Amino acid sequence: MVKPVRSLSTIFHDISSGKEPAFNELFTAYYEKLILFAKYYVKQKEIAEELVSAFFVRLWLKRAQLSTVGNPAGFLYSGVKNAALNHIRDQQKHNIMIREQEAGELFQFPENSDAAKTVDQKELQEQLRKAIAALPEQRQLIFRLVKEDGLKCKEVATLLDLSVRTIENQVYHALKSLSATIRSYLGYLPK
Repeated sequence: MVKPVRSLSTIFHDISSGKEPAFNELFTAYYEKLILFAKYYVKQKEIAEELVSAFFVRLWLKRAQLSTVGNPAGFLYSGVKNAALNHIRDQQKHNIMIREQEAGELFQFPENSDAAKTVDQKELQEQLRKAIAALPEQRQLIFRLVKEDGLKCKEVATLLDLSVRTIENQVYHALKSLSATIRSYLGYLPK
C-alpha cells in the first residue's frame, strides 16, 4: 500500500484525460486498501479482489467523468461498498432460489400434522416467495439478511450504515406483512 505522491484530485483529473500512468498510480496506491475494505463486507478475499478489480475496470471505462468528482477518496470507497452490497444482494437472491427448490423454505409442518395434510406446501411457499419479493427493496434485503442468513440486527446495521432501530423496524414490518399474507392465504396464522 503505497501512498500517492500527488493529490487524488490531480490523479483523477489526469485519469479523466486518459493518462495511463495516473491510473497505474491510483491502482498501486488503493488496490490493497480497497480489497481490505471490500472484504469487510463480503468476508472472502477472492471475492473482494474480484469486486475491486471490476471496480477499477469500470473506473477506467468511465474515466471521462472523473474530473467532476468532488471527493475522490469517498468516490473510491463508496463505489467499492456499493459493489460489495450489490454482490451480497445478488448472493441473497441466488440463495433464495436454491432454498425455494428445497423442501420447506420458511414454514415447515410435521409430516403427520393436520396442517401438512390440508395445506399444499408448495403453494404456500410460492405465496411467501411472492410476498417477500413484493417487499420494498431495502426491507427485503434487511429481512433476508436477518431472517434467512441469521445475521444480528447490529451486524446488518453496520453493514448497511443504518441504525439498529431502523433494522429492527424493517424486520418488524416485513414480518407483519408476511403474517398478513399467510393469514389471508390460510385463514389463520400457524404457530
